[in-house]
Amino acid sequence: RDRVLAEHFAGNPYVIGWQTDNELNCHFSECHCPACQTEFRAFLRRKYKDDIEALNAAWGNTFWSLTYRDFDEIPTPRNGTPAYANPGHLLDYYRFIAWNTARFQHEQVVILRQAQPRWFITHNGTFAHVDYRGLFGQDLDFLGYDVYPFFETDPQQRPYTQAFNLDHTRAWSGNFFLLEQQSGPGGQGSYLHDTPEPGEVRRMAYTSIAHGADSLLFFRWRTCRYGAEEYWCGIFDHDNVPRRRYEEVRQFGTELQRIGPEILGTSVRVDVGIAAADVEVYDAHSTLSLGLPSPQQVARRLHGFFMRSGYAVGCVHPLDDLSGLKVFIIPHWALFDPAWIPGLEAFVEDGGILIVGARTATRDWHNRVIAETPPGALRTLAGVKVTEYGRQNAPDKRPLTIRIYPDGGEVHTVEWYELLENLPGTSVIGRWEGRHLRMKIAVTLRKVGAGAVIYAGTYLTSQLMEALLPTMTRLRADLAPLWPTAPEDVQVVIREGDGRRLWFLINDSDRDLMLTSPPKGEDLITGRPTKSRWFLGRNEVSVIKETL
Repeated sequence: RDRVLAEHFAGNPYVIGWQTDNELNCHFSECHCPACQTEFRAFLRRKYKDDIEALNAAWGNTFWSLTYRDFDEIPTPRNGTPAYANPGHLLDYYRFIAWNTARFQHEQVVILRQAQPRWFITHNGTFAHVDYRGLFGQDLDFLGYDVYPFFETDPQQRPYTQAFNLDHTRAWSGNFFLLEQQSGPGGQGSYLHDTPEPGEVRRMAYTSIAHGADSLLFFRWRTCRYGAEEYWCGIFDHDNVPRRRYEEVRQFGTELQRIGPEILGTSVRVDVGIAAADVEVYDAHSTLSLGLPSPQQVARRLHGFFMRSGYAVGCVHPLDDLSGLKVFIIPHWALFDPAWIPGLEAFVEDGGILIVGARTATRDWHNRVIAETPPGALRTLAGVKVTEYGRQNAPDKRPLTIRIYPDGGEVHTVEWYELLENLPGTSVIGRWEGRHLRMKIAVTLRKVGAGAVIYAGTYLTSQLMEALLPTMTRLRADLAPLWPTAPEDVQVVIREGDGRRLWFLINDSDRDLMLTSPPKGEDLITGRPTKSRWFLGRNEVSVIKETL
């Protein structure tokens, strides 16, 4: 079927690209049918070079008498049959799903490229158990993404959730295409989103462009009248009559025709990077979460804090180029590859601030807990050892706080504690308050070259980041909000490149705002030069080309 379709459209000049399938692994990703059982065993045979003892050692199968005599004995893992599944078994199964998904798409890509080499090829992610940094993403000309901000039911939180999801997508592949941008309320089964209020569709679309989208398609044109998505509303309602959503999209399209050439060729500025976009790290957490928030959940709350505070924040993988960052935060990546350390060392030595959250680097690549004292491979770089740790299951009844020195105040912790021992050359900038932890070391700082490593023996929160900001700004005097006088409800994002700097000012509030001292330049939307006082209406956007 794929070959017939590709060959049918190969000579059509109006077909310029192709989306493979649709939202692979969206609603479900696991399968335990006989064919998948067979392929999973073949996958394991290849990975462990047909050595069943190597697999047993990697998974620690001596525990609970799980030792296998042959690969043909190994099933796909399922929790509760009869007890918890082995974390190593689960992680390799999730790796199998990612490999199988990439292989499935690869077959389509080969057909498409053979039929018409000039087509671009993309896919609309991002979903569980897909390695968009691996073969799956490498097969594509660029990654696509589907953004539906109204899945966030809190309208005040919605802009921050959308911004994080976009920045997280950019961490997989760089700038991306939006193959589905929300244009109306979405509804399936038992839910129906809020209907976007006047100006919201356009504002959400500009938010996507600001955070790295280089192209955008709205979903959908006309609302379907049948099937499971007959209330997944589009630009037109069921009666096909153009109304205010249509007018917003028309206005947005007209504006992009004019300002699009200024945007293309630019990328999003990031001063504060948060480690993200690693499917194996995410999957490893899900195999044995201990009820703790995932690295992605922690990254989202930290991203929200820095965004509200006006900093240029984004998501970055440890293997990416870190040289343009001022701060890089690793939010509890228990699964950790030692191959990332040289890049982290170079980043710190060149003046960067590395912040490492508790439990980082405590599992090896087989998903086994390391035998070394935590933080394992990061112990030397961080200059610290973890001598005791614990889950905070009742923080209201057994409260623990950290006092940050010299001027960060007191921070309440809610999820995890670690007692630390600082190695020579590492200073103490935080101590525990409460119970048997009183005055024990909680946060350390080690200077390395022109930069520093901060290790926090707890889970990272907005309150802790705020308490550490004075320390960070002393270490990096150039670490500052993009536009210090901007109100919190105005989203400020910079896209820059090719000698251009574009400021996106997006009013996410429910009121009109008067801004003071905006960047000097021209608002590309209106064509007007900026003034010392700049009006930005509710749901309005300015795209200012700064005068450099």
